[in-house]
Formats: sequence, structure tokens, C-alpha cells
Amino acid sequence: MNYKERGDDGLPTVSIIVPTYNSEKYINTCVDSLLAQTCSNIEIIVVDDGSVDSTPEKLKKYSDDGRVRVVTQKNSGVSAARNAGVAIARGEFVSFVDSDDVMHPDYIEKCLCLARSDDCEFVLIDVAEFDDGEKLTFNSLDGNNFDEVVSPLEYYLDNGFKGGMSSMLVRRRLIQGLQFPEGVSKGEDLCFSYSLLARLKNGRHLHGPAYFYRRTEGSLDRTAMTLKDVVSLANIMRRLYSIYAIDERKLDIIKRHLFTKMIKNIVKRAISNASPDAADAMQHEITSLVRDGVVGYNGFTLRWRWRLWRLCRKHNAMRRV
Repeated sequence: MNYKERGDDGLPTVSIIVPTYNSEKYINTCVDSLLAQTCSNIEIIVVDDGSVDSTPEKLKKYSDDGRVRVVTQKNSGVSAARNAGVAIARGEFVSFVDSDDVMHPDYIEKCLCLARSDDCEFVLIDVAEFDDGEKLTFNSLDGNNFDEVVSPLEYYLDNGFKGGMSSMLVRRRLIQGLQFPEGVSKGEDLCFSYSLLARLKNGRHLHGPAYFYRRTEGSLDRTAMTLKDVVSLANIMRRLYSIYAIDERKLDIIKRHLFTKMIKNIVKRAISNASPDAADAMQHEITSLVRDGVVGYNGFTLRWRWRLWRLCRKHNAMRRV
């Protein structure tokens, strides 16, 4: 198939969804990298989440390009923006890109060729980080090795994918009925991707960086974790627990490998730096997860089991006072 031509139905093969909010500094670089794709049968859906800077003006640059669709909504958060993009997507495949990031020009074409040749549900790609202001160079993806992915959940966890949809091209039919959780402050991408992984059966992993994540001072992974963040993460763990509860083996994998990392992150980045009142509320969230069986001690080292047990015991004792 020649991916530079549209199909007989005139629809794009891939919908690339780009949520943006006050991204005047980066939005053109991001969209330009998508328009530079060697595969042209794409639609780029930019959802402007109520920007109050010059982002809307920057987007006018693409008004005459039929591949770019700009949607404007009142400020509702990145999850709402992504959901709005999914709702109008027409492509057979979907990809998600953040508005300050950049894509390798061969990303779509290489992933499509792999997906088509093996008739698989999704293709994973490697993500490379770069500092704001750093000049990017793209290495060729020709001849790059790929892995067959027959156990998506285990493979995703074993190979260090962090739970973001930026590392995946997926058939749109497989995300039907899924929503990015709106109104949460952290982990919405993680919640969506692991909910999707429960549905996936076969895919491929194309080796070699194709998605370039820009590190900036405002990047979410550099911000402090608040009580609201901890509540969001606790709710996500409960949601994923309910999704995987029908498969005891996968539930055990999620609890051992994902939930343990999330709990450690909360203890290190939130509780250790929180005020006494906030720390007490955070400990309450963790204690409730342990009490309800969402989080177990399996998967933790002996040192962390002891630490978690002491945290829950101390919190319960404080609550009884």
C-alpha cells in the first residue's frame, strides 16, 4: 500500500491528536513536525483548551492545510481536550502527541508498514528526551529491529514504558468506550494506557526513538506532588484494580509491578515533603488502598514492606487518638 495516498473512502489512515494550552512557544514546531511526516494520509486534530496566549494566532498558519483540524473549547483540562479529539477522529489508527513535543518524520510510515504487514493492533515506539533549546537530529529508522508483542501488559512493564499514550500507535476501534479521566491532576495518561492494555492482544515494538519529549521547567514530571495528585493516583489504582479484577494473573502483575512503583513514588515525592495535615491525608489514602486489598505487600522488598506496614499502623493509631 502507498501510504502517501488516501484510501478510496477519502478518510485519513491516522488521526494524530494534539491537546494544547498556552503553547505559543512550541505549537508550531510540534505541528510542523507532524506535517513533515513521510506519510501524508493523516489528520492532525489540534484541540485548543482555551489558550489565552498567542496559541490561537499561531494555529491560523494551518488554516489552508486540509490535514490540520483545529478545535477550540473552554479550558477544561488535557483529558477533556484529548477526549474531544478522539470524539471526532476518523482515522483507522490514532496517535497522541503533546504540543511541546516533536515526532520523527518517518514515525507514521514506519509504524503503519509494520502494523499492516503483521496485521497487529498496535505499535510501540521508543521515546527520547531532549532539553528545551537543544537541536534535534533524527537517525534513520530504516532496517530497525522490532519485537513481536504477544503479552502486551507484561511487555509494557518489562521494557520500561511509563504509561503514556505518546509511545503507541493503536487502532481506533480499540479505544472506543475509553475516556481519559477528566478533573484529575496527575496520572490521566497512565490510567488510559493501562485501561487500553487490558484490551490488547498482539502488537509490535519498533526499536529506535521516534517520539521526542521536550523537558521544560514546567514539565509535569518535574512538579511537586500535592494531596490532590495523591488522591488522583489512588483513584486510578482503584479504577485499574476493578478493570483487571476479572483476570487474577494480570491483576497480580499490575499490583506487583505498577502499584508498588506508584506507592513508592507517593511516599518519596509527596508524603516526605508534605505538611503534617497533608501527610496525614496522604497516609489515609495509602492505608485505605491496603485495607481494601487494592495494594498488597507482594512486590515490595522487605524494607519497603516494613515501611508500608509501619506507615499504615502509625496512621491507624493516629486516627484512633
